[in-house]
Amino acid sequence: MQDNQPITLPVIVEDEMFVFPFTIAPIFIADKSNIAAAKIAEERDDTVFVVCAKNNHKDKENEIQFY
Repeated sequence: MQDNQPITLPVIVEDEMFVFPFTIAPIFIADKSNIAAAKIAEERDDTVFVVCAKNNHKDKENEIQFY
């Protein structure tokens, strides 16, 4: 690991879209924990880690029944 990399990063969990690594895209956040993560990154003038939420099993069952 490089010396200039942070040990911890604020994390934003994105429910509605997928963002490819190293891309610039608008994200819309309303969840309190995601807003807090964005504020921490802004205060530090640092990187934020954006991840996609995984569907739970109930969603998967509904998809199978739908198709």
